Order: sequence, then structure tokens, then C-alpha cells
Amino acid sequence: MKYSRKRWIHPRYRKAYVFKNRNGMAYTCINSYRQATGYEFLPKNRLICMDILDRRLREAEKTLELRDSNFTLKDLIARFHKDKISTLSQRTKKIYIRLYKKYLSQDYNLADIYAIRDHILDVRNQDKLSNNTLWKNFQQLKKIFDYGIELDWIDKNPITRSMVPSYKNIKVIICSEEHINSLISYFLSKDLKQIALSIEFVYLTAIRIQELLDLQWKDFNDDFFLIKGKGGLNRIFPLNPFPRLKEIIQELKQLNPKKPFLWLNQQTPAKSLRLAVKKLNLDKITYHIIRKAAINRWRVMGIDTETRNLLAGHTKDVERTYYLTSPDVKYLEKKISKM
Repeated sequence: MKYSRKRWIHPRYRKAYVFKNRNGMAYTCINSYRQATGYEFLPKNRLICMDILDRRLREAEKTLELRDSNFTLKDLIARFHKDKISTLSQRTKKIYIRLYKKYLSQDYNLADIYAIRDHILDVRNQDKLSNNTLWKNFQQLKKIFDYGIELDWIDKNPITRSMVPSYKNIKVIICSEEHINSLISYFLSKDLKQIALSIEFVYLTAIRIQELLDLQWKDFNDDFFLIKGKGGLNRIFPLNPFPRLKEIIQELKQLNPKKPFLWLNQQTPAKSLRLAVKKLNLDKITYHIIRKAAINRWRVMGIDTETRNLLAGHTKDVERTYYLTSPDVKYLEKKISKM
């Protein structure tokens, strides 16, 4: 069915139209405000429904400033990406670019809220993604349209609560020090020292896998190293409270003089870990699970919540002022020494 047959648009105002409701009845919509007409959405009723729409539009014009949007979906994407995404990490940029291509590939006038919504729903219904992945995607989509509202380019967010699937708590996977040691021993036995060191490195630092791959030797000194964090926020990690970490760094320098970890993408180490976990008959342990295990280990060690968040880069719980360009490593060392 063509778009023109789904609704009858007012000739002088695109945000006023008659559309077919789910019950088959004709409804008017003016600036996203819907009202029933009492008639079925049939060609024979078009004239009378358009008369009703015209009357309601004239009434609305007395109290509302009606305007058609001068912007399209592509305009919003370009502006959002420039203002909000362009300064973030390459990984975040790629996530949003995939999102644009997947859900927002068709260009619509921003006045056509329901057409945009229908298109997004069509894509969602064809997806075979988990509810949790869909939930994340729709939260990101909502941010795009919220920015459109902030710019006054769009009156209403096409992403409604009913469109967003419920986020389900994922099964808790236990990752103990015994599991970590088993994985390290396995990789060392296979002469895969870089993977073994990466697992131990993550278990000591709770660094994210992409942050691990982004490390350069210039980021290290005798007291700390710099982590290029999520969302473009850098953080520091102190070395003095973690002697084993200093030993790992020296081993990595001998192994990889150019760069701490040489993988070009996350998939390579992740796949190796996945195969090892299967071989050892362990729970579904990933690098992210190891990161969580590291944070939990700090909690058991007595490191307070604020310090754990600072070390792990939990941006929701840490003020941006803690991400220092000239890091005060002594502050973190002092906090950890109190454990």
C-alpha cells in the first residue's frame, strides 16, 4: 500500500491529515493530536473526513502556531552526529552509523512522525535481535529524536515506550580467580602468551576490551597508564598498588615492542577466549565478564564504591571532573591503600 493511500494529507499543511486507525476508522491528526471522525476510512468518506479535518485545522490555527517542518530525517542525523557523536570514540561513531543505516535509512520530513515510527517498527519486526539489544538500540534512537525536539525541529519523539522491549536481567555468570587461572594456563600451554596476558591484565584493571586494544606504549609511565575511555573520557590507572601489573607490562614490552596488544579488532581475542571457554567447559565467560569479575574482586578487597567507579570508568556514577587531563595518581593510590 502506498503512503498516499494510508493517509489523506491536508493540501496546505503536511502535519494535518486523516489516517486509518487500527479499528478501520478514520481519525484526524493535527500536530500529532488525534481525534476520531466517526467515519470508516473508505474512499467514499474521504470528502467528509477532509471537511472535518479542515474545520479542526482552522480551529487549531486560532490557538496554535502551525508550521510544517523544514527539516528532514537526514538533516537531523547529520546535525546530531556533528554535535553529539563526532567527538566520541571511533567505536561509538561506528555504533551510531550502523544505527542510522539500519533504522533511519529512509528520508522523511520530520513532520511525518508516524511514517518515521512505522518505518522503524517495520525494521524492528524483521529483526532477530534479543530484547536487550533492541532495548539498547531504541534508547540510542530516542536520543537522536530528543535532540530534534531540543532543536525545535520536531514536536514529538516517534519512539514511544510501547516500542521499546523490556530489558531482561541476564543470567549471572560466575567468574572466579580459579577460572581466570585455568584460562591463563590453557593459553600458555598453547603458546598463546598474548591472550593469557590480556586476560590477566583485564582481571587486574577491569579495562574494556576496546580500551585494551587502544593502548599505546606512550600511555604508560612508571606510576600509571592512561586509558582512552568510553564516550571520549580518559582515565588513569595506578600501577604502584598492583605489582603484578608492572610485571605484565614488562612481559608485554618484550613480546610486543610496538604496541601492548596487536589485535586489529575485538573479534580475534574474543573468539579465542570463546573457544577456550568451550574447551574447558566453563560458563560463558567473556572479556566483559572478566571486567565485572575484576570490579567485584575490588569490592571484596575493600575498595570503596567511588574508587571502583573511578578505576573502572563507570561514567554513570562518576562526575566528569574526575577524568583528569593531568591525572592525580596519588589520589587513587591513597584511596586504594586504605583497603
